[in-house]
Amino acid sequence: MMFGNPSVYAIEAYHEYSTLSGVWGRMCLHIGSAAFGDIAEPYCMLDHAFEELAQLTEHTNHLWDEEFEELSDSDLYELLDTRLYRDDGRSVEEMRSDWCQYGRFHFLTNWGEMFDSAPKSFIVCPGSMIRVLWRDEAERHRSSEIPRSEFAVATGEACSWYRRQACNVF
Repeated sequence: MMFGNPSVYAIEAYHEYSTLSGVWGRMCLHIGSAAFGDIAEPYCMLDHAFEELAQLTEHTNHLWDEEFEELSDSDLYELLDTRLYRDDGRSVEEMRSDWCQYGRFHFLTNWGEMFDSAPKSFIVCPGSMIRVLWRDEAERHRSSEIPRSEFAVATGEACSWYRRQACNVF
């Protein structure tokens, strides 16, 4: 099933029935001209990814920080990557503090095995547009904007589909 417009933002997901608990299947996010996730990866646990997407739609108002105002996309990516993932000599307490402050901007990391090959990415929302930031295979900074309303509709439809699949599991 495809939810949304793949040239802007879409969630592609398929349920593969399993005897295991939860919803298992395939999933990929289409953002601009990039595909995040491996739609060919079979029997991936979908529960966590859909929980994260549902939370994002509820909290888009919190996906911005005034500190980001003057930063370019590449500088913003580097700031978030450093604060969330790089070992730069900070103490454990400083890293925990940074996670509390910046953790809401991580996107797709540890959401499921279907995203293992996806580039590290971050999500911000400085107004009516959601912006996804990542580095491509050549380590170039990339970004794509999604109208907030399109993100909400496509994600809402996909999450409704997921909830229906979850009801059929048990």
